[in-house]
Amino acid sequence: MSGMPDPIVIDRLEETIRWAQCLTEKQRHFVWMRAEEWGWWEIRQRFGGDRTTAWRRCHKALGLVADRLNGASAGTSVAIYCTK
Repeated sequence: MSGMPDPIVIDRLEETIRWAQCLTEKQRHFVWMRAEEWGWWEIRQRFGGDRTTAWRRCHKALGLVADRLNGASAGTSVAIYCTK
């Protein structure tokens, strides 16, 4: 084995980078921390606010990604998760 990643893995990474571009840096941190199974308490400690605020911010970011993947205009499903 040459240590090179599988081309399929590279394609997935490139796709992830594309959809993550619709997020701010802070939103990307929220999503990544949840993907790594950080608790709401830890996320709250890092970014401030309470648990509910952290949850809303993370789900707003995920809503933006879902909108982008579904081809919807920005903000259509975000209203379910967070008030603007």
